[in-house]
Amino acid sequence: MAANFSSISSSNPASSSPWAWSIESQALGPTDRLRRLVWKIVLATLALMAVGSATRVMNAGLACPDWPLCYGQLVPQQQMNLQVFLEWFHRLDAALIGLSTLWLVALSWWYRRQVPGWLPWAALGAWP
Repeated sequence: MAANFSSISSSNPASSSPWAWSIESQALGPTDRLRRLVWKIVLATLALMAVGSATRVMNAGLACPDWPLCYGQLVPQQQMNLQVFLEWFHRLDAALIGLSTLWLVALSWWYRRQVPGWLPWAALGAWP
């Protein structure tokens, strides 16, 4: 006796796929893609402020003596302690925010005919 699970599964076979998120993201419009990117930048900026506060409280602002590397390495494994980690992660988060903002500018200009006219200019103003 075979069990009939067709009533349990969803009517859309793509939504039950483990790759459903990629199918759904392809169906997003330009405005939705930009909105999601902006929210990711906002959350990363909030994390940057929290890590920056912790970096300041722990006196870890100068834990990495050189820039853009830290102790001459991308990830300073031998010197890693809490202060070095805070400073290193703060730099990493700030770099990701900068790259994401650049990506936001590029996407808003790419979709400039499909989004409100003020959006590409606002995104360009967000780039430091």
